[in-house]
Formats: sequence, C-alpha cells, structure tokens
Amino acid sequence: MEVCTEKLLEECSQGCKMAINSINQIQEHIENDRLSDVVSRYKKKHRELEKEAAALLEAEGKAEPSVKAAASAMSWITTNVKLMMDEGSGQIAKLLIDGCNMGVQGITENIHKYKEASKESKSLAQKLVKLEEDMMKDMKEFL
Repeated sequence: MEVCTEKLLEECSQGCKMAINSINQIQEHIENDRLSDVVSRYKKKHRELEKEAAALLEAEGKAEPSVKAAASAMSWITTNVKLMMDEGSGQIAKLLIDGCNMGVQGITENIHKYKEASKESKSLAQKLVKLEEDMMKDMKEFL
C-alpha cells in the first residue's frame, strides 16, 4: 500500500471514530426525539464508513489506527463544559456542526495533501466529507 493511501485511510478512520465518540458523548443529553433519531442515523453512517476504511487498510495488511488521545480528551472537555452551560437542542446542534466543520476541513486538507492516494481511498474521503456536510445541513433545523 502506498504511504499516501495508508495515511488518507488512517485519517478517514480516525475522523469517523472521533465523530462516533462525540455522538456517543452527546446522545445522553438529547431530549428531542427528532434530534435523537437524526443523530443516531449519522452515527450509523459514520460506523459504516469507518468499517470501510478498516477493511481497505486490512486488505493491505495495515492495522486500523486508534483515536488520538489528546484530540479525544480535548473534545470531551469542550463538549462537557459547553453542555454544562446549556443542554438544549440548539447547543447540541452547534457542537455537532462544529465537529462536522472540523471534519470537513481535516479530511479535505488530507485529500489535497495525499494527492497520490488510491482512487478508493479518495472516494472514501469524499464520502466522509459529504456525510459531514449533510449532517451540518440537517443540524441547522435544531438551531
């Protein structure tokens, strides 16, 4: 596996894992049934893309990366502090939109950085960017 392909797939895998972890953290605070349904649907979609990234890495004999501890800890702290001040649907939607925006930026940067990556890995990265953009759009309803 080319290094560019491996790095892009690792970034996609980590991005999906971060999204799933953030959703898990926020879900216990959701009281709006519609928001809960939308968030659950996106968690499922992130899991599907994460499995796809893992399968592509595994096919090449590469291990699936774990989430970076520092990034995960910062996300947890930020989310909990903001939810202590406001647990409403609007605040939850804002937190998820912020996370999606960071995901779009990070994955898009990596698509440009790893131009020599395989077609399959770039396709997966584009699917992840689209998923994050769709989630942001759907979260606007709850602001």
